[in-house]
Amino acid sequence: MSCGGTYDKRWSKPRQEISCMLKYFLFFFNFTVWTIALTIISLGTYMYAKEFRPVREFSDLAFNPCVALMVIGSCVFAISFLGCAGSLRENVCLLKIFSLCLFASYICLVIVGFLAFILFYSDSASGVSLRTLLMACVVKYHVNDNIKDVVDYIQSQLTCCGVTAQGYRDWSFNALYNCTKSNMAPERCGVPHSCCKQDGLPENSVPSVVCGFGAQEKPVTELVKLIHSSGCLQQLQRAFESNAVIMGAAIGAVILPVCLFVTLSNLLARQIAKQRYLLERQARREERHARRLKHRFRDPLKNKSNRSTETTKMRPYWDNFPGRDGCSRHETMNLSPEANAAWQEKLSARRRMKTFLSAT
Repeated sequence: MSCGGTYDKRWSKPRQEISCMLKYFLFFFNFTVWTIALTIISLGTYMYAKEFRPVREFSDLAFNPCVALMVIGSCVFAISFLGCAGSLRENVCLLKIFSLCLFASYICLVIVGFLAFILFYSDSASGVSLRTLLMACVVKYHVNDNIKDVVDYIQSQLTCCGVTAQGYRDWSFNALYNCTKSNMAPERCGVPHSCCKQDGLPENSVPSVVCGFGAQEKPVTELVKLIHSSGCLQQLQRAFESNAVIMGAAIGAVILPVCLFVTLSNLLARQIAKQRYLLERQARREERHARRLKHRFRDPLKNKSNRSTETTKMRPYWDNFPGRDGCSRHETMNLSPEANAAWQEKLSARRRMKTFLSAT
């Protein structure tokens, strides 16, 4: 407000730059995702504790779906918490980190898809390929329970056995199923039960464990009636090729919500930063205005106990200023009538100034 009582735009409250709709939309969305991530973490922890398996090597964690659930849920939990807290508390730093982590997670998803493409179509001579990975799983079939579950799932779902074209012979690389004379196990020259055919069996039933015993020594004509003789390498490549378009479209579709929420979080961060700038500028203006009002009409003689240097410099002028009786402060100083009239006029001007200051 101005001195006359009219509206002054300079001293009004800064306009609201933060959109409440945008703020609470980001908050409720991230809160929902945060709740879902917490549920996934709880489910993974419960499943891991229910079927606890000791961790002896990295593959025990890499092939454990419970660990995958906990890791993915933890990442989503952390990212959604940043967005939830940043939007609710109007924290620019948290919103920036949220948008950066969201974009980085999408980049990681694209990299994983690219690595999967390389893994499925790379040559085994390069050292890292799908064939070498499957052969390593065959070798450690009975060593690692997580690998055993993954191999059984692949062989039962894709109706395959082993890795190569005559995949059932690949199980000779396993210490339990090889045909060496030193192997005295009952599973010698056999294959896992997941290689057995389920023709004639009830749905969701498990084939007999002994159906694959001695399968590597049987003729092919008899073998094809009992087990799946083709390898899983070609089956996995066919499944990947048939679903490659769907997976690529899914990865491409994820970029739209990612870009949307990155843009919205950056927009909210800019609004918060601008609002803070306006408030700080308003505070600086009010501070300068108060300082100017305090020092605009400064009376050096008002407080005699705290005289400044400026008052000391003006002492000769005030010493010659007439007192209430109209005479000079120096009693020995004689003024002419004309000079006395001038000092009286200055004295009345000073009194009017004091009256004005006391009124304001």
